[in-house]
Amino acid sequence: MVQRREEVGLALEAAHEQGIIHRDLKPANIKLRPDGVVKVLDFGLAKAMDNVGRGFSPAGHAGPEGPAYVPLSQSPTITTPAMTQAGMILGTAAYMSPEQARGKPVDKRADIWAFGVVLFEMLTGKRLFNGETVSDVMAAVLTKEPDWSALPAGTPPSIGVLLQRCLRREAERAGREALFAVQNPSGDLPFADWEVEEAAQYFRQQHILPGAQATLAQVKRLIAQGHEVLLSCHGTYELNDVFASHLILHGDDRLLLSDILQLDLSNAWLVVLSACETALSDYLDVLDEVQGLHTAFLIAGAPTVVGSLWAVDSLATALLMQRFHANLYTGRMPKVSALREAQQWLRELSITEARALLSTKRDALQRAPADEKLAMLDLTRARFTLDALASMYGDTPFAHPYWWAAFQCLGAS
Repeated sequence: MVQRREEVGLALEAAHEQGIIHRDLKPANIKLRPDGVVKVLDFGLAKAMDNVGRGFSPAGHAGPEGPAYVPLSQSPTITTPAMTQAGMILGTAAYMSPEQARGKPVDKRADIWAFGVVLFEMLTGKRLFNGETVSDVMAAVLTKEPDWSALPAGTPPSIGVLLQRCLRREAERAGREALFAVQNPSGDLPFADWEVEEAAQYFRQQHILPGAQATLAQVKRLIAQGHEVLLSCHGTYELNDVFASHLILHGDDRLLLSDILQLDLSNAWLVVLSACETALSDYLDVLDEVQGLHTAFLIAGAPTVVGSLWAVDSLATALLMQRFHANLYTGRMPKVSALREAQQWLRELSITEARALLSTKRDALQRAPADEKLAMLDLTRARFTLDALASMYGDTPFAHPYWWAAFQCLGAS
């Protein structure tokens, strides 16, 4: 199945590189030749779109018996009588992207959506969007969330992430496509590389500043491009001078609270401060009690900030953030719920489960290109750290609140 999926994806990629959008990908248009090669057929709608404005109208309209009498996977292409009019709808209902169903202009993401639907149905053996009539199916495309629990228990996490990316609706794509991250700029944070690499898999666009690249100038230049801003570094809250509170970048560079107030983060939907003391505020001076690194990011325009109340452990934070991001982008949980579940999960995580998680990640990294293996050293360190924790705290080493309770979700949920 994996090979078939890749062959379909490569066929679409080849078409997209030539500027061709299929617009009607469905099981009926995917054939397996006798020699085992997968072929993607019927680019009729792509050709039709090339001829819009020249009076071309394709054959293949629904017959007189109507679309309700045809299986949805074989249902005819829906077209308007006049191909030249605005707001036309083309495609097969059950595999249309929401943009197609609304009659909006489409790009290659329509094919990516349809590929996701086909792949979901290959894995589950069930229709993703169903209904008694074509209109019911189109309504489901526009409103229904996929039932992710229907995926087989052994589905690889990478396939789940792929499906999530394919089946994001337009509004979600617009606000959750780009990650900006600062990755271990001081070079002394074990597990920070792993943490950022885990988060990055959920984003099409990645603006990541690892190590020496994380200068103050680069952060100020790129941070506004992130829909999620993930800062995996050291942080310090200055009780005696709150505006001197800062995040430590490379070398002597610091991102001061006063610098943060000058940023424009109106493009972001989430800021994650994976650092120490990033949700503290001055409890001695009532006038300053709401001032902290977290409030500076809120004032700069971010609707939600995740920060910490004390000096956090690097391994526990990496595990927590891995689960938090999976909850957000695979489980599609609200931000507060995603963090709460991740904290409960870490609290109950057994040594056996933690070791299995590390083993799975290590196997994935061994298949990755060399420049994507920064986290390999982290996984080696994590194994020894887990062994030490098990000897001290038993089978659930992260049960104490110190390991998981520091992080708070602040702002809009």
